[in-house]
Amino acid sequence: MSQRRDRRRGKSGTLEPVEVTMREMVKRIHPVVKTLGLLATMALVMISVVIVVRGATSSSEYTAMATAQESGKANADEIVEIDRGEPDFTYMVSKTYSTVKKFVEDLKEVGYDCPIFHQTNIVTNAASSGYCSANDVVSVYASADRRDNQVDIMKALSEGTDVGGHLVIGGNWMLNTSDSKYWSEVTGGIEVVW
Repeated sequence: MSQRRDRRRGKSGTLEPVEVTMREMVKRIHPVVKTLGLLATMALVMISVVIVVRGATSSSEYTAMATAQESGKANADEIVEIDRGEPDFTYMVSKTYSTVKKFVEDLKEVGYDCPIFHQTNIVTNAASSGYCSANDVVSVYASADRRDNQVDIMKALSEGTDVGGHLVIGGNWMLNTSDSKYWSEVTGGIEVVW
């Protein structure tokens, strides 16, 4: 068993050597190490939150900001200096896609939740289509005219019913979602509601 010499104050007030086992040392320092570990973890979480809230737009910015913070060369005010603002994904409005899978990949990049994409190709006029959830349908068309024709068909089918539509359209694509206002802002697409 490994031992270490430690000093304690004796009855006379002087320091006297005392044998201390590794187990006793660990028992003594464990609460300190645990507290320091917790503080370090909390600091990293706080740095991560500041980075996300401040809007770093790339992994290199995350790394630069975290490194500066950890090294003590940056404080919260300096982190604001690195801020690049919100990323702009509105380029999607004019983008055209050859496949619905490519469209879904871009949607995922902007935060669309699609853990499993099911391509069905059952949407009239669509070159390809599918869904990620029971509520949303994604589709890509050979042209904007074909997409617009599909919108007209959907409107006509819902006439005289309580069923409405919530779409986001752009380029040669369409996202049929109940959250059309949000996704029109994210993608820059045009919201079509009836």
